Amino acid sequence: MSGRHPDKTCARCGRRFSWRKKWERDWEQVRYCSTSCRRRKVGVADRAREDRILRALQSVPVGQMPLSALADDSDEGDCLRQAARRLALKGLIIMSQKGRPVEPRDIRGPVDVSLPTDRCLKRLHLLR
Repeated sequence: MSGRHPDKTCARCGRRFSWRKKWERDWEQVRYCSTSCRRRKVGVADRAREDRILRALQSVPVGQMPLSALADDSDEGDCLRQAARRLALKGLIIMSQKGRPVEPRDIRGPVDVSLPTDRCLKRLHLLR
């Protein structure tokens, strides 16, 4: 947290970002972490990736899978990660590393995704 200004979550990429002097006048209206995210916003292709993640998780008997398994090519990895962050922040999926739920806004490295269970939701609630 930056002084008296709480951190925000980018509406497009799902990353955490902090207050900056250039946003001093309109911090309440700021929704995106960067010019790139503000230009791209969340579009039809992004929603399709979210749907693809949810459908894949519903069809997997284990209920958990590496996010990288869903990428059609190496360029799509970051877009899928952003879609997964948005879903996790809505509570529709759980992102985990080494078997433990993690805060989606701060995640780095390989990640697994799964549908939430009551047990996972309780553990994740303790992290926040």
